[in-house]
Amino acid sequence: MPSTRSKNWKAANERFMRFIAVLFSAIAHLALLQSCSAQGPTVSDSGYRIAGEKDSTVLPFELVDNRQLIKVKINGRGPFTFGLDTGGGNLVTPELAKQLGLKLTDGFQIGGAGEKRVPAWRTRVERVEVGEITATNQSFLVISLKDIQKAIGFKEFDGLLGHELFRSLTTRIDFEKREMTFTDPEKFRYQGEGEIIPFRLSGQIPQIEGEIDGIGGKIVIDTGDRSSLTLFVPFYQENPIRQKYPDRIKAVTGWGIGGPIPSEMFRLKRLGFGEIVLTDVVARLPLVTSGAFVRSDSIASIGSGLLKRFNVVFDYKRNRMILEKNRNFNYRDDFENYILKESAGEI
Repeated sequence: MPSTRSKNWKAANERFMRFIAVLFSAIAHLALLQSCSAQGPTVSDSGYRIAGEKDSTVLPFELVDNRQLIKVKINGRGPFTFGLDTGGGNLVTPELAKQLGLKLTDGFQIGGAGEKRVPAWRTRVERVEVGEITATNQSFLVISLKDIQKAIGFKEFDGLLGHELFRSLTTRIDFEKREMTFTDPEKFRYQGEGEIIPFRLSGQIPQIEGEIDGIGGKIVIDTGDRSSLTLFVPFYQENPIRQKYPDRIKAVTGWGIGGPIPSEMFRLKRLGFGEIVLTDVVARLPLVTSGAFVRSDSIASIGSGLLKRFNVVFDYKRNRMILEKNRNFNYRDDFENYILKESAGEI
């Protein structure tokens, strides 16, 4: 028969193994919770679709301060004025959410292009209509855009549509005609002569390969960015950009979620991506210590100030962007286009 000492050892060992099992279970559960929390907003249950049997539909837009503004109906009401933003997603303002009687949940803090974090909530929208495009049961963030609206001078600015729409439909932005063409990705066939540039999604934003004055790296494409080119803080601090371009202008060059974006501006000698090379591009160096422009996985952001030189196709299904040069391709940018508030003149 086993000794008393042996029985005690066996019982202690079983208790220890149960403790280890519980401990690992708790650690796994904690990791799962952290993973879910890091994913951010719940992915929408259904995508954007073109009504009826049509393969594509055309929608007019306004170009205001280099932002593409479209008309959107929410839960059958509207239309309201929304921006189209590859750098963002479904978003409504608290004022519109209140007007529509939307229920806000899960209050938290969120950051953007500015340095501050701002209050945000989540809500659910039963139906979204963009011309002939519809979506149901969509998850939206609720964030104030009052400061941006005031700084830019928008008469109306009720929300944003972004990656959920781009992910659902191949989107062509014709900056000359001020028209967007949305096409069922399965039916889309490109037969033009534009430059085809592959991209990957960095989170939810397209990211391409490019080079700045011969220095290669990844560049994000942000239609919600009013500027032509923004060099990210880690990139310009690690490279002799300031030394190379001593004649810079300091100004507030934008206003994003989280506040103003003070910057130094100069004319970059060379920007390249795909087979396209651009010179004399107005670029900015954000003077911030936190926010979206302090990311280190990309070297820069191309905004609509530069994209409007092209008619642009975003084909998320095939992970590619297509750029067709338009009549504005050789347009020479002006610093004044990007100054919201003169702050310190020339440096």
